Amino acid sequence: MITDTVDVDTLVTNLAISDTPVAGDDIVSSDEAAQGLTFTGTTEVGSTVQVTFEGTTHTAAVDASGNWAVDFAASDIPAGEYDATLFVTATDAAGNVDTVTDSFAVDTTAPDTPLVSAFTKGISGVRGISTVMDESTPVISELTADGSVQDLDYTVAENQAFGEVDFGFSSPIPDGSHLVVTAEDDAGNEASTLFVLEETGTDVVDIANPGLAGFEVEAVDLQFAEDSQLTLTAEQLEGLSDNSNELTIHGGSDDTVAIAGANGTGDSVDISGQTYDIYTLGDEGGTLYINEDITVII
Repeated sequence: MITDTVDVDTLVTNLAISDTPVAGDDIVSSDEAAQGLTFTGTTEVGSTVQVTFEGTTHTAAVDASGNWAVDFAASDIPAGEYDATLFVTATDAAGNVDTVTDSFAVDTTAPDTPLVSAFTKGISGVRGISTVMDESTPVISELTADGSVQDLDYTVAENQAFGEVDFGFSSPIPDGSHLVVTAEDDAGNEASTLFVLEETGTDVVDIANPGLAGFEVEAVDLQFAEDSQLTLTAEQLEGLSDNSNELTIHGGSDDTVAIAGANGTGDSVDISGQTYDIYTLGDEGGTLYINEDITVII
């Protein structure tokens, strides 16, 4: 009688996906997608691993202990709101193949920018504002002339009769400061409105204020400041928000917006019952929606 020993290997062992990078809420936000995603997990030692996300496949790096990791760049992550499935396929040294999956949400769509509907002003400054009621209650910050951003102490009350949310400040906001009104959705995406108050000794709005770098500014509201003068370049437009290269400018006939190099499209849109003319600005597809009552200098 002759005997022999044969190793039988018919499966891939230890194949798993860790909960990074979506630990906590299982939602990939716009900020997270912009940084790219790194997926990790384990597999049988000696295996190769292929990872597929939304139609893009990359080969993962596998170390001597069977830990694998793979990077997906921001360009690999489609924008929008959708449910994504990650496919991880491992092939071990014996040629066995196995696949595991993980599902999570992707939401890179910013919420609507808050719309200020009213404000209350006293002798020493603005005492409160109201915003149109939306899915979430915005957060308000004070932006000073020197670029610092201050947290504010205020009360919040829903005004169902007017469909508004009323904010009452514990201390008046003085001239020379502005307000940044920020909406945030469940995924953590943000969109902000720069609410312009009266300047001190000038009507010029400083859109280059360094404090704006911490926000995703997609609207500028000149409605409640008199005779505002705003100058905007293509470069400044691109830097206002990572969400898009678009900006809505609210205002009236006493306001002036200078946008050298812009082109009027001849088209318009309706926003909250008012007409906004559409302009393009810059080589990167910048788009401006400007209230038709504002004086525009091209």
